[in-house]
Amino acid sequence: MVNSTKFNKSIRYSANNPMILNAFLAQLKAKGLYSPEKPYLLAVSGGLDSMVLLHLFCQHHLPVTIAHCNFQLRGTASELDELLVRKTAEQLQIPLHCTTWDTRSEAQKQGGSIEMVARTLRYQFFENLVNTHQYAYVATAHHLNDQLETFLFNTAKGCGIAGIKGMQTQRGQLIRPLLDFSRKQLQDYADLHQIAYREDESNLEVKYQRNRIRHHIIPELKHINPELEKTFAATQYRISEAHKQLLQWAEELKVKAWKQQAQQIWMDKGIIAEQASPILLLEYWLRPMGFSFAVIEQIAQHLKSPAGKQFEGKNGRLFTDRHHLIYQEQQQDLRTIEVKIDDQSLVSQDFKLSFEKMAKNDYQLERVPDIGAFDLDKIEFPLKLRPWQLGDKFQPLGMRGKKKISDFLIDQKVPLPLKERCMVLESNGKIIWVVGYRPDDRFKITDSTTNIWRVQKQSL
Repeated sequence: MVNSTKFNKSIRYSANNPMILNAFLAQLKAKGLYSPEKPYLLAVSGGLDSMVLLHLFCQHHLPVTIAHCNFQLRGTASELDELLVRKTAEQLQIPLHCTTWDTRSEAQKQGGSIEMVARTLRYQFFENLVNTHQYAYVATAHHLNDQLETFLFNTAKGCGIAGIKGMQTQRGQLIRPLLDFSRKQLQDYADLHQIAYREDESNLEVKYQRNRIRHHIIPELKHINPELEKTFAATQYRISEAHKQLLQWAEELKVKAWKQQAQQIWMDKGIIAEQASPILLLEYWLRPMGFSFAVIEQIAQHLKSPAGKQFEGKNGRLFTDRHHLIYQEQQQDLRTIEVKIDDQSLVSQDFKLSFEKMAKNDYQLERVPDIGAFDLDKIEFPLKLRPWQLGDKFQPLGMRGKKKISDFLIDQKVPLPLKERCMVLESNGKIIWVVGYRPDDRFKITDSTTNIWRVQKQSL
């Protein structure tokens, strides 16, 4: 249940203006995130970081609305967090959107971790508010130490450049304007302005992995480098810039190496193999498709291998062909469709078929694989459009004997993903067309043909 309370905006915070205040505004402007007319939606939990974020926006007289999420995970403490945010919104006369969830029950219902379910609920809440009220941006209070903890966490778990580049200042309408400021800077700012905030005691519990990094790993690193946050910020900037350059390289190569064919992506193995780091290129291309780095390593090793290898990703499969890597998203199983004599067209999962009856005198021979022309009087309706099966045979046009479709497709060097999606047209148990490849010789047009049934296959 979402409650929305609106007040006339009136800023009453102190007018002190230390360095962080100027830097905050300068960064909003430099990064194109300054919106003096259209309001921001601020995610305010009641903790140090978000209360400082609110104060900074208010000091610059920027229009804001507060969004608060009560996940009911900390008993009375969660209620006191909400109470502080409500009192602050009322004192400053700032609009407030507040919502409450029984997060544990939601996690049990959805079968996910509490942390992931809470995150999903939170961002869905923000998205709904933005769509309803047309806010300029959603601002969260992630800061430099959060960035450092994320970097160490992802590094420990194992990730590529995309994983260690860290959070970005902007991702669509979501912005993180405090990413360049350390926790100590925010603490000093809060002390200077006597900003009220609530401590989350769970941040002290080392049973959480991020807290172990915060309380054990980072202090040890600061013994080695007392200016850890400062040097990390410089390193993070260079990693982020390197990622941008690599992403541009990977995107530019798509123009040369990718082509879309029959609802698949075909990637030129030669272009991939000639790069200084084929595996890095494949990681940029295949990670978004749901392939793990371990699988990407195997794919890279098979760039010069024969066709026929197959690799599973979360969202689809990748096949090796002689000259290409072929990616195919998970697709619905092919189904059998009935074709009646008066049908003009039908749509299957992968393509459309158009049907036309005509006199022989009106027909001109077309030697195109996607067009089949048959002696209408030899066909018994209704027909079946169905997936081919092992053991299926037909008499390829121009041949005297029958041939297994499996052998025919091998001879035609049809790549495995296309082979799996191959369909046939069947008349009373006899295959008249391997759709898009070859008609059956028994149903061909002859000198005695008077009526023709023309079929054309079209990509969706």
